[in-house]
Amino acid sequence: MIARASLLFSLLLAAQSVVVHNADAQFATLRGRVVSTTNEAIDGVNVVLRGENGRLFGNSTQDGYYLITRIPAGRYALSVSFIGFVTITDTLSLEAGSNVQRNFVLEEDESQLGQVVVESERVETRDYIAGLRTIRGSDLDVLPGASLSRDLAGYLLTEAGVVTVGDRGGQLFVRGGTPSQNIFLLDGMRVFQPLHLINAYSIYPAEIVAFADVFSSGYGAYYGGRTGAVIDVSTRNGNKERTVGSLSVSPFLAAGHVETPIIKERVSFIASVRQSLLNQYGQSVISRNLPFDYGDRFFKLHGFVNETSNVSFTALRSSDRGNLAGDAAVSREIGWSNAAYGANYFYLSPELPVLTEITVGTTRFSTEKFEDEDVIQS
Repeated sequence: MIARASLLFSLLLAAQSVVVHNADAQFATLRGRVVSTTNEAIDGVNVVLRGENGRLFGNSTQDGYYLITRIPAGRYALSVSFIGFVTITDTLSLEAGSNVQRNFVLEEDESQLGQVVVESERVETRDYIAGLRTIRGSDLDVLPGASLSRDLAGYLLTEAGVVTVGDRGGQLFVRGGTPSQNIFLLDGMRVFQPLHLINAYSIYPAEIVAFADVFSSGYGAYYGGRTGAVIDVSTRNGNKERTVGSLSVSPFLAAGHVETPIIKERVSFIASVRQSLLNQYGQSVISRNLPFDYGDRFFKLHGFVNETSNVSFTALRSSDRGNLAGDAAVSREIGWSNAAYGANYFYLSPELPVLTEITVGTTRFSTEKFEDEDVIQS
C-alpha cells in the first residue's frame, strides 16, 4: 500500500497560512488549469508573469494545474507556452489580496519551420538536473521497433548505461546496478517486474505513456528503498472529446488501444491490451519453436470533479511465461505476473496556495518455475 504524505503537508501549510494571513494580504495569487484542445491536462507548461519593472514570476503545470503565489499588485504581461503548442499571451492586472483563477486551452502549432542555425559561445553551466532524464510519450515514436507497437523498454535501452543481458529474461541493468536495486512506478504504484520475457517489450506501451522520469542517480527520499535507478511513469488520460484508437498485428505482438469520453469534456476512459503471438506463429514463420508467451492489460478512468480537482482510477495486469533456453532440450521454463490497482486525487485549493495530491495503490507480484510438469511458486 502506497500513500503520499502530501495531505499532511497541506494541512500544515493551511495552519501556517492563518498566521501569515496579514502579511500575504498585500500579495496576489494566480492559479488555474492548462489543457489541450482535447481537454487533456498538459504537464510542464510554463506560465510566466512579467511586471512593468521587468521582474518575473512563474511556475510550470503539474497534472495540468499551476499555482503562482506572493505576486505584488500591479499590471503584468502573461505568457503560457509549451513546445509544440501555440503560445498564449495576455495582460493581467492583479490587486493586493486577490485570488485569481485563469484556465487556458493550448492549440497545437501546425506551422512549419525552415532551417534554423543557432550559434553561441560555449558555456560550462547546464540547465538540466543531474541524473534525471524525462521521456515523453511522443518520444517513443521516433525509434524503430520489432513491431508496430512502440514501447518504453526500447527507448530505455538507447540511454547511456542501460543494458539487458541477451534478448530475453526481463531484466534491466542501469549504471552497473542489479535489477533488484531498481524501482519502477506506474502512476505512483510500485511494479516489480515491468519488462516482459522478451526484453524489447514492457508494461509501458507508448499509447499510455504521458511522460517518464528516469533517475539514474540523485533522486530524493521519496523514492527510498532502492539504491539503483528509478523509472517513474505517469500515464495519459483518455480523450474527452471523441473516441480514438489503434490496432496493430505483427509476428511478435498484437496490440490495441481505445480511448473515449464517458462524459464529454469531463470523464474519459483509456484501455490498452497487448498479447504476444510468438508461441502460436513462430514455427510457421521461421520454422523454429519460440516458447514465449507474454501480454499486458491497462485501464484508466479519469475525470474532472470541478475546476480545481480531478480523480483517476488505474488498473494493470501482466503475465509472462516461457523457456529461457529457447527450443533447447534443457527446460528452463519460468513465469511471472503483475497486478496493480490504484487511485489518485489531485486538488488545487481555491483559497490557500496549496497543491494536494493523494495516491493510494496496491500491487501484487508472483513467480513460477516449471520443471518436468512440476510448478514451484514464490
